[in-house]
Amino acid sequence: MIINDTLFEHGLNSLFRSRLPTKVAVALSGGPDSMLLTWLLHKHKINHNAFDIYAITIDHKYRRESRREALRVHDYVKNWELKHIIKELDYDEGTDPTSLKNFEEVARTKRYEAFAEVCYQESIPAIFVGHHKDDQLETFIQRLQGNSTIFGLAGTRRISALPVAKDLPPQADNHPQLRVVRPFYNYDKQDIFDTCAVNDLQFVNDPTNLDINLTRRNYLRHMIGDILPEKAKPNSPYEIIDRPSLEQSHASCLEFATLFEEKAHNLSMYLQENNLIETYPSMGSMKIEFPRVCFDPETTVVTFARWQVRNIQNDHDEFSV
Repeated sequence: MIINDTLFEHGLNSLFRSRLPTKVAVALSGGPDSMLLTWLLHKHKINHNAFDIYAITIDHKYRRESRREALRVHDYVKNWELKHIIKELDYDEGTDPTSLKNFEEVARTKRYEAFAEVCYQESIPAIFVGHHKDDQLETFIQRLQGNSTIFGLAGTRRISALPVAKDLPPQADNHPQLRVVRPFYNYDKQDIFDTCAVNDLQFVNDPTNLDINLTRRNYLRHMIGDILPEKAKPNSPYEIIDRPSLEQSHASCLEFATLFEEKAHNLSMYLQENNLIETYPSMGSMKIEFPRVCFDPETTVVTFARWQVRNIQNDHDEFSV
């Protein structure tokens, strides 16, 4: 499938419910996903004067070529209507990132901190990322291995809160929670490659993405794309974990988790509308009164637990400014 302007615009309207912010950021690694996403945002801006775009490229400093590649990305987008920012990651003094055994985790945390810093400085409420269905599947398998809950197995959502470290910049106190937006949520990686090819979009190939020994996600990508298609043939023991089966399992987890998310949301609305929540800030306590109508023998415990998570984290899928 080719992701054309009409499909992309429809997706934006669905995500933001026609309440687009005046500024957005986009995580621009230079790969096909982020290049296509940035290009489509650029075209949408030209056609609708929709928002100011801040494209953020992270130099992980893991390879000598990374700075040069970041500058090449700048050349690709310099004539697009956006502001391009290159951020170099800083590690502890004397630390060589190539020596870190948990580089994937460290780089992810520092990357999101860099995104947050730019967005808070520029008063940007949303950052776009190029996550797609293949990424979702990798996350699903990764969390299966980690014995995740049903909500973890459901994966990332189309809109979610930005995961950042506890020490936020001072500007964070004056802004709403920064949101991560995923317009390619329902598209396959092949859709993105095909759209780049049709529009002759240039992008950078990062060789570290092919190093299956560098990150667990790289290995999972190799397993899904190379190993399973070869092994999961009819009547083989691997047939039950072929890609379609895994996708269906993930879809079932997402559907089940969404059911409880909706129940938790409805419970929250009911309690608020009927003034059944009382807070006592000076005592650090809260009183909640649950009427009998709220109790469902089959789902009460999970619904209440999810309601607590949603209200503590304020992590709603609906975008709000």
